[in-house]
Amino acid sequence: MNIIGINNILMGGDASVYYANNIFKNVSIGGTKATKEEDGYDGFAIRCELVKSRTNKAGHSCVLIYDQAKGFDPALSLLQFAREEGLIGGARKNARYFVGHEDVKFNEKDFVNEFLTREEVRFAAHDVTIPLLTSQLSKVDGDEIARMNESMKNIPKLKIDQEADLDMD
Repeated sequence: MNIIGINNILMGGDASVYYANNIFKNVSIGGTKATKEEDGYDGFAIRCELVKSRTNKAGHSCVLIYDQAKGFDPALSLLQFAREEGLIGGARKNARYFVGHEDVKFNEKDFVNEFLTREEVRFAAHDVTIPLLTSQLSKVDGDEIARMNESMKNIPKLKIDQEADLDMD
């Protein structure tokens, strides 16, 4: 739990740490206030840090976009991820494109609507971001899983009466 930071505590004692599969820490990013007039939504950005996970390496973080009308927005968060990775091109907000898909233009102010209604925008966004997002996930090699399953077969199985004898000790 070193990732939670100095002078930060997690309420609920040890149980909240041991029982939870994932623990996230959300920190507001200063200076990221978005307005309807300039950005197409009212909201702000937060950094979501993975403090504890049973399925991935702790310490990773990502920026999520919070729309005050709808909550966390996956389309705007995906756009922000692409922007951070340098995958957005175009000089004007109404003529942006994803690198490698220069023929598919979109209006950044209306990105959520275009992402939902235009399949080519959705495909371009996924085509450039999914490989990078997938690379951030932890992976278990198929051979390693097979070895683990094989080693589990060699562990002797206890019968019900043997389990009861163990409980009495």
